[in-house]
Amino acid sequence: MKKNSRKTIIIAALAACVIMAICVLAGCAGADNGVNGAVTAAQAESVALSAQGLTKADVSYITSEADRENGKTVYEVKFVKDGVLFEVKIDAATGALISVDTENAGNVGSSDIPDISGTIGAEAALNAALAHAGVADPYNVDVDYEYEGGKAVFDVEFDKDGYEYDYVVDAATGEILSSYKKSENDYPATMPPVSETIGRDAALNAALAHAGITDPYNVDVDYDYEHGSAVFEVEFHKSGYEYEYVVDAATGEILYSLKKYDEEYSPSMPDAAQTIGAEAALNAALAHAGVADPYDVETEYEYKSGKAVFEVEFKKNGYEYDYVVDAMSGEIIRFEKERD
Repeated sequence: MKKNSRKTIIIAALAACVIMAICVLAGCAGADNGVNGAVTAAQAESVALSAQGLTKADVSYITSEADRENGKTVYEVKFVKDGVLFEVKIDAATGALISVDTENAGNVGSSDIPDISGTIGAEAALNAALAHAGVADPYNVDVDYEYEGGKAVFDVEFDKDGYEYDYVVDAATGEILSSYKKSENDYPATMPPVSETIGRDAALNAALAHAGITDPYNVDVDYDYEHGSAVFEVEFHKSGYEYEYVVDAATGEILYSLKKYDEEYSPSMPDAAQTIGAEAALNAALAHAGVADPYDVETEYEYKSGKAVFEVEFKKNGYEYDYVVDAMSGEIIRFEKERD
């Protein structure tokens, strides 16, 4: 996962307005602009906003993008409200809400760092950095709330026209404390935005069709530039093998493929769809730890010591938690808690 300082809220019960939105989707989702003929990006945005009691008019910007996670297609919807960046995942087949992530809204290891509500906010920090850089419409934006050198700060990163920008902004005043600009080595200014390519979901589907498999797990799809072409690098696991693909981002052509034995796999390892699932494993770990609203969450499906397990990691209030959860029963097999 990319670097984030965030708290992750796994939704157990949705507000009534979200349920209504999903019911609407069930009746009106069509093939046009949808993923696999199901929920469209606009409908996913509506569900994501409704989950927070918001409309498009309430947020400063909103984007949505389809991706594959744990064998299913999901929309990741991002929007900003009152200085908080929300990242909401929606099941593309049903319109159900999967999770809500909020960046820059948690203790990152220091008791001196104020709650984000007492700062200028992530959006203002980003705007300060963009104004300093003279940049509009950046991409690959990441804003993290951190504690550096005795100060609460926002670490702002973004890309534009072949350059990477890295800013540190005072969280209380908006003052630019440091700035850095460097050329992206393999990223030409002519590289098209993801919206003008076949997209991550289509690239993954092309790789899966080539491999002849469905329902992979531990999926990762990255947009990159290699040998003069914009490409998607696709990785996934299935039935004891690791797959690596490079897919042409413009045409969907398979440029490279590799299939190798997964050393951590066992023939007795069940398909990920037959387990309790990553969300249930995370919830089991959070209940055991007595933690709500964690951040920097990672969940991986693996096979260890004769068992199919989920490895769950998260942070909260200056501590790092590491859990191993039985993938079939939800039993806590091992856990660690240490200072972040």
